[in-house]
Amino acid sequence: MSKGKSKYFRWSDQMDRVLNSSLLEQHNLGHHLPSGWRPEAYEAVVEAIRDKCNVTITKAHVINRLKTWNVQYNIVKAMLSTNGFSWDWDVNMINVESDEVWDEYLKDHPEAACYKTKIIENWGDLPLICEKNRRPTRKSTDPETETGNNIQVEDATAELDNSHNTSDVSLPPVDIDFSEQEPFIEQQQQQEQLQQEEEEQQQQLPTTNGVTPDYLHSWPKGAKKRSRVGDAVVSLPAPHQLQFSDVPLQRSSAKKIFGELSIVKGLQEWQLLQIYDLFIEDERKFESFMALPNHLRKPWVLMQIRK
Repeated sequence: MSKGKSKYFRWSDQMDRVLNSSLLEQHNLGHHLPSGWRPEAYEAVVEAIRDKCNVTITKAHVINRLKTWNVQYNIVKAMLSTNGFSWDWDVNMINVESDEVWDEYLKDHPEAACYKTKIIENWGDLPLICEKNRRPTRKSTDPETETGNNIQVEDATAELDNSHNTSDVSLPPVDIDFSEQEPFIEQQQQQEQLQQEEEEQQQQLPTTNGVTPDYLHSWPKGAKKRSRVGDAVVSLPAPHQLQFSDVPLQRSSAKKIFGELSIVKGLQEWQLLQIYDLFIEDERKFESFMALPNHLRKPWVLMQIRK
């Protein structure tokens, strides 16, 4: 295929799916560096599309497709960081609160017009594919990569933080800036005081036959008075007591949790991974995160990391 015709090259849905799965595999193999994808990654994608789709493409086609994905990713990511927008994981589309919110957003972002009804099947994978990878699985020893000659996929909207040195494949220093949490410091101190009071009250917890029930060990933080409801629960037969703690939670998918966290601007990779691990283990924490408005999510996340 000639270079002049390459700009008219069309990607099928099947080719996009093969591209997506191949890039995820290459990412896990350590071929996704801060400066871009290694040559082995492009070669693997070209070979996979030839074998599975019976279509011959070049590295240039892959790079151009990634640029298109970058454009889509950054436009949708900006929308999701705005109040009134959310992601519908059932249909893989943007969900907008009202027509008024949509019309107001388009005044300053006309490039987003086509995304109201656009389906992006691989949205949950785009953060791994499109974000600059600052923590590769293994450090590159390829001379071409070390000299910076490997092809770099450009960020279509150029939303890179210039304060980070993208040539350094090591993790960023673990130095948390809590300046954004000043409004929450007083609240944190109050929580610590309540926790101390809670420990004192543990000595006075109600008992059944001289034994403190297991569920009372998780006495609500901040409870200053003995609850009559708690006394009533203690008086119930054991089978009825178990019913309160055995109600299963509806688990969110790991892909949904990662997708929602990737929208939060300004998180370093280690911070994102730490809070991701917390949400996987504690569904209630993720529900609390989703209930917050967008402008409060980052301060809340940083507060959870500090605990």
